[in-house]
Amino acid sequence: SPRGPGGCCAQYVTCHVERLAPLPAGLRVTDAAAVPVGALTADRGINGILAVKTADRVLITAAAGGLGQFAVQMARALGAIVVGVSDRRHHESVHKLGAAMVVDQTAPDWPDQVREMTDGGADKVLACSAASLPGTARAARDGATIATPVRAGLPDARQIKWRPYEGRPSGSRLIWMAPRFDDGRLSVSTPAMYFWQEAAQAYRRVERADSSGQAVLIVDEDLAATLEV
Repeated sequence: SPRGPGGCCAQYVTCHVERLAPLPAGLRVTDAAAVPVGALTADRGINGILAVKTADRVLITAAAGGLGQFAVQMARALGAIVVGVSDRRHHESVHKLGAAMVVDQTAPDWPDQVREMTDGGADKVLACSAASLPGTARAARDGATIATPVRAGLPDARQIKWRPYEGRPSGSRLIWMAPRFDDGRLSVSTPAMYFWQEAAQAYRRVERADSSGQAVLIVDEDLAATLEV
């Protein structure tokens, strides 16, 4: 669970029944644990706030991160032309997830590259990192919508529409996603697993702009021993 109000790291927690969903048959328990926060936040941004549809030119920043990876897959499944922004080390993996084009987030002119690739700028943008917010405003075309779950100050850009939002717990949306994990339309990457005593290290990894995939924090000692974490 995320830090902050309502978040915790524990073996057992109580929650409203409408937030629960069965484990997808195609996922290990550790992979399934990495789904709800990132996938539900991406789902609300791509399917809800932005209402992505076929042929939309969609820009996704931090595309190799936990949230970004889900967003790339969801946008591509809807028929969008996806442009990802990530560290150069992760370009190949972002392409495999469905991005038609990927630009280097460390390049000072990456917003200009996006505008050139998309013939004037992206129609819709999901900004997944605070560092990318100024660049997304430059990379979007006039009248574009930029959705972001990032809690940070938004640059002043009158030609675009900012849509800050938060992910929402939803068992029904997780149930909707389950067949997509089972048949491969959605996948989850968990390259880093930590035992609860390494929680600070896990959070530091998540906060890095160049991290990829999801970090899983394991609080059950028996499971940790089985996985040799």
